[in-house]
Amino acid sequence: MVDLSPRLKFIVINLDEVLLLVIALVIIYWFLPGFVVQVAIIGAVGLGIIIAVKYRLLYSMLGDTSGRYYDIVGMRGEVVSEVTSTDGRVRIGPEIWHARSKDQGSIPVGTNVVVTKRNGLVIYVMPAEAVQSS
Repeated sequence: MVDLSPRLKFIVINLDEVLLLVIALVIIYWFLPGFVVQVAIIGAVGLGIIIAVKYRLLYSMLGDTSGRYYDIVGMRGEVVSEVTSTDGRVRIGPEIWHARSKDQGSIPVGTNVVVTKRNGLVIYVMPAEAVQSS
């Protein structure tokens, strides 16, 4: 996934409207050449209004990335399949993640755990009691 700046994202989002205006002007020039100037002026003003409204409504959201929604280090969950150093499953909210225990040996089903690290779709956990006593 390419990480674009908010400004570049906004430009990319609006390229289709600009392209549609150019296509409309070419079609008008082809079939009704006497109206090209009027359509160009109306189209440019309309496009400016649309882009201004989209800027007002969308630009502040373009800096957000979906990656932060899966920043789950520190979140608590419950073991649903025994977690060992090589396999296991943990429920965090509505999702079930592949889990590993780093230094804890095996963690039995039903144990409350805390996520200490995430590596792709695999999380590393330790029992919540071990975190509280540290």
